[in-house]
Amino acid sequence: MHCSAMQGASPSRSHGTRDMMQVTGEMNPGNHSSSKGQGSVGLCIRLVLFLLLVACAPKELLYYASPVLVPGTAREMNTPGFWIGAHPAPDDVIMSSEEIILLNERIRQESGVVRDIHQYPQTTSGITLQEGLSRGLDALSQRTLFTREHRRVGRDFLDPLRSLMNLENIPHEIIVRYALVVTFTDQRILPTDQGLYSARGRFDFDRLQNSALDVGTPVAVLHESRDGQWLYGVAPLSEGWIRSDHAAECSLEQLEYYTRAEPFAVSVRAKTDIYLDPGLRKHYGSLRMGVRMPHNGCITRGVFEVLLPRRRDDGRITFSGGYISADKISDGYLPYTPRTMIEQAFWMLNAPYGWGGMYGERDCSRYLQEVFATCGIQIPRNSAQQARVGTLIASFTPDESPAQRREKLLSSPGGITILSMPGHVMLLLGFHNGDPYAIHALWAYSEAAGTSDRVRVVNRTAVTSLSLGESSGRKSLLERLTTVRSLDRGSFLK
Repeated sequence: MHCSAMQGASPSRSHGTRDMMQVTGEMNPGNHSSSKGQGSVGLCIRLVLFLLLVACAPKELLYYASPVLVPGTAREMNTPGFWIGAHPAPDDVIMSSEEIILLNERIRQESGVVRDIHQYPQTTSGITLQEGLSRGLDALSQRTLFTREHRRVGRDFLDPLRSLMNLENIPHEIIVRYALVVTFTDQRILPTDQGLYSARGRFDFDRLQNSALDVGTPVAVLHESRDGQWLYGVAPLSEGWIRSDHAAECSLEQLEYYTRAEPFAVSVRAKTDIYLDPGLRKHYGSLRMGVRMPHNGCITRGVFEVLLPRRRDDGRITFSGGYISADKISDGYLPYTPRTMIEQAFWMLNAPYGWGGMYGERDCSRYLQEVFATCGIQIPRNSAQQARVGTLIASFTPDESPAQRREKLLSSPGGITILSMPGHVMLLLGFHNGDPYAIHALWAYSEAAGTSDRVRVVNRTAVTSLSLGESSGRKSLLERLTTVRSLDRGSFLK
């Protein structure tokens, strides 16, 4: 890496040396030896300064990369057909659409974090919001965090944001406003695009990134920043600050119509492009998997026309036609079968990892949320809540051996089972030679390297054995499992 950096700097360094020698020569036109000596001294000084600047420049932490095929994964395992073929009943309908509605209602009631925005209270406590936002900011001030420039975060960073949050102007009773997201947007913990990181140089984990919202996401707006550039709002799966120009205000009736209208289309690819013309030339944006949009029921030359929310100059909502290639969306939700779930999961194989939706990508929990959403199942956004959804198949104590854990897993159906551990979730695919396999969005795994562990960065969605990491001090994925839950009919039956 140092060699590459030096090579990248060579042209400018040579150019600077030539300039300096030319100036010296002009100052001493009759003394070539003196000119040469001064040029050498100047070159040494510039070289020392350059090396000091390189040494002091912010550096990103570097890790070992994982191999293309993660250890334990064979080439043929990286296709959905391998796991569909191994499934005993891949086309069985796990739940009907009516049963999924019941499941979603139970998830909303029991989780407390999945919300139906058009049922959100039309007024809410301003004191509760003010206290919650203030506590969140105070909690951040107690953490050791760094800016991208490696500066320790202190009051000089947080105090201006406290002022921007405009907490003193939150009314005692908030009259809720409503909006629809009009372009992909990050949802932030504080009203700033600047990232904060728990380790110097570890830029893939911005601790201010709460989530990300797709076009058409409904939001209950509770507050806005002092400068009007940010809105604090509640979305179906999370709440936080979004850019005000990334949303358009609407009435409750408009929001309800948009989120409930039929017929509707569902994006079923990792990225689904939206265009403003039926010829698919004027690109507008893209959707991640599982996003629902109303459509007009017509398919012309392989193109769906959907209803697209747009923002007027005054910030209010308007609607226009959006156009999507028919092979990227489904007319309504997909049938909830193991085949569907496995095929949808594999559309995102090798897709980049994105903590909290960073870079427009997905982390482990967002990945599962998107896959289940294509069948109309609304699971929570975060892994801790996902670990409590569905029928409990198995739970583990720390002293259980890998063999005991495999035995407990044998009855788990592939494609519809969530495997959970602290801070991470996976979708079970099935078993190969008695070893359980999962597909999941992961950043890295650990492996033994002498007397210590080595981190191998995967940074994508991958198929892995649950034995991955067994040689490390952190232990294997299998040994770290805490719960196994299946989303089936038992998930909504008392």
